[in-house]
Amino acid sequence: MRKSFLHQAVRLLCRFLIKLSLVLAFVPLPVAFVFVILPSAAAAKAECDCSNLQALQAELRNALRLQEAFRNKVAELRTMQKGASTIALKQFAEGEARRGLEPVPGYKGPSEVDYHPWGRDLYDPTGTKHSTEKLCNMAESAMAVLNATIAVSACPGIGRALRAHEEVHLNFCQRIGFLPYEEMHGADRAQEEVEAYGAQIKVLRAILDSLRCGYRVSEQWGPAKWQGVICSLESPFTLEGSSPPVTFNLNAIPSSVTSGTWTITTKIAIATPVSASASGTYTIEGANTETPRLVPAGSYTANASGRSGTGPMMPAVFKLLPLETDECSQPSH
Repeated sequence: MRKSFLHQAVRLLCRFLIKLSLVLAFVPLPVAFVFVILPSAAAAKAECDCSNLQALQAELRNALRLQEAFRNKVAELRTMQKGASTIALKQFAEGEARRGLEPVPGYKGPSEVDYHPWGRDLYDPTGTKHSTEKLCNMAESAMAVLNATIAVSACPGIGRALRAHEEVHLNFCQRIGFLPYEEMHGADRAQEEVEAYGAQIKVLRAILDSLRCGYRVSEQWGPAKWQGVICSLESPFTLEGSSPPVTFNLNAIPSSVTSGTWTITTKIAIATPVSASASGTYTIEGANTETPRLVPAGSYTANASGRSGTGPMMPAVFKLLPLETDECSQPSH
């Protein structure tokens, strides 16, 4: 009797749990819970490193372009009445300002994040008794876009840069009050965008400055194949060349970030009366572009059986390819 009752109780409990799971499957999660989970997913990513270099550089270039675009628009907007300036700024922000922006490698999220204060959606914000803090907080829809953007960004640092941008808008609204913020002239709002992009740029630059990614070299020069890693254009570096049975070491000593001197030593794997060396100067062309190049120039000296000769080195251009590994973060570098 007891056993039969126990079995029946277990069956009833199982049926209840099954029904409960079916009900819960169709219960929508609270919106606030969604907001919490998205930043947590972004935070779970590794910090920005050299594998994110291209995405970080693209984000920085886009932010610089947008900052300059809004800066250049301020004077024109200042000549307009408030209503016209607001309309003109909106059209500019959605169109002309975005021309020339480049795609960020690997990013497939929202195309932009727009600060939209919660109070803007009230039927009559002038008569509200809500606090300035609440009125200026981002609306749920805007916060959802921001969180979605952060969640799919290449690394958390990009998310911090985006938050820094939006915090400029939020803090300014809370400082001057919601209603004065909403009544701002288009020129003042454009200047606010300049400052917001400034905060975003500051975070991105700090991340890039903290990375020691350097460059990789893999080029043919004369009979030799040259390769090596350059962690800093301001510190001595070495490139290795090979043309069996001869190996070469090019030792460079920078005098600045764009120039320096070099010497080449040789090692021959077989016994021979021949020896050679070379020296000269180099320049870094396009140091601030996406295609920097190391250009050496100099002369060589060769000795064989008591006789020596000199001559100019062949022209060469070494492409400096951005390093996307953490080799330069290792203690040996």
